[in-house]
Amino acid sequence: MDDDIDSDDVAYLQAVMSGTRARNVLCDANADGKVDQEDVEHVRSMMSGARTDVYYIDNYQKLAKVSWPVSRIAIGFSSGAYLADLIGVTQKVVAVDSNYIKAYWSSISPHYASAMSYGTVEEDTASKYDAIIASGADVFVPGWSQKAVDAHALKVLNAVGIDQMSISTADMDVGSDISNMRTDLNVLMAAYLLQGDLPKAYRYLEWHDGILSKVGAFSDALQDKDKYDMLIARNSYGLPEQERPETIMISGLNSINNTHAEVAGALAVANHDPAITSNYVSLEDSAIARLVEKHANNGEFFYTLNIQSGISGKYDLKEVMPGDKKALDKLVPDVDVHHLGIAREVGNGTMDVLECVFMQNIMYPDAGTGLDCEKLFHEYFQEFASHDYYSGLKFDDFFVDGNDVGLRGAMPS
Repeated sequence: MDDDIDSDDVAYLQAVMSGTRARNVLCDANADGKVDQEDVEHVRSMMSGARTDVYYIDNYQKLAKVSWPVSRIAIGFSSGAYLADLIGVTQKVVAVDSNYIKAYWSSISPHYASAMSYGTVEEDTASKYDAIIASGADVFVPGWSQKAVDAHALKVLNAVGIDQMSISTADMDVGSDISNMRTDLNVLMAAYLLQGDLPKAYRYLEWHDGILSKVGAFSDALQDKDKYDMLIARNSYGLPEQERPETIMISGLNSINNTHAEVAGALAVANHDPAITSNYVSLEDSAIARLVEKHANNGEFFYTLNIQSGISGKYDLKEVMPGDKKALDKLVPDVDVHHLGIAREVGNGTMDVLECVFMQNIMYPDAGTGLDCEKLFHEYFQEFASHDYYSGLKFDDFFVDGNDVGLRGAMPS
């Protein structure tokens, strides 16, 4: 088995039918429960790009389909905006969500700015589905996995001939036991199923997985006693007064950011503390203090703020992070807290591996991987952006080391 749909697959199917090769789950190409000559013809249709149904396994591990050709798509969330740009299908986008792409990420493509808005990604309303239907979309790619909403959307949209593609680089839904580290697989599947730029997708995978292997080689060699503990917050003590939360929401058990933290070599507190039992948890100040004091490694601790900055520009990490410094200094005065800031769109999209690199660069500056997050950040946009929308982007709009902006916390020795 390989990534290509070609004459080798036809030959394999014919060998299965003759009894000389073993059947596998991919042999039933037309998903009718049999392996026969119809599967051979179906594969040949896929090879030619002809009008046909292409079956795949989605992020919920369920059989799904996309009908070719795909010429018009509706997308959602920052992950959808970045994914469509990466795989070269922005020209197919006819509808976007209003609360994410339209509000914050329309600069990535003029097609996003001119597309119809269908409402919010999270809502499960008739008006949302009516707008997607009215856009004439062939496929809806939500960009964010929500079990209940996705199941209903699939039913509503399939009934009128629109496919829903539950493939996302963003966090999986609360309660999911499916790994969040599926970016490389999902990018390749999306490029193929949406008839995008496969050669570009393969170039990206080589880049992405090459970086990931270097990050992992270092962190895999660390013993737990030598790892730094990290807590990742999704809102901040430093937000404008009218938005300042009474509690702090953290990235919880097996959330995508904690997955990245562990790949980088951190011990993600929310993955190891028995008090954290779901993907997102809101905590009182006393609970924050307890976690930091309990998990500090030799008096040091890493606190990462993960909010909407970056292209979205909703917040400026450098302006917000001092509020967290002030709060943590008061809550845990005896712990040396090192503050990091990362734009949320990084971990939820096709730049996810850069979140791993940044965390590792700061925690373990002598790791010896040869990876520099700032260099790779610019490389990503130069190599994979569809046009020069990135020319005005600054690294510190996406990544901030608290040491660089005068926040407490010495670099680890």
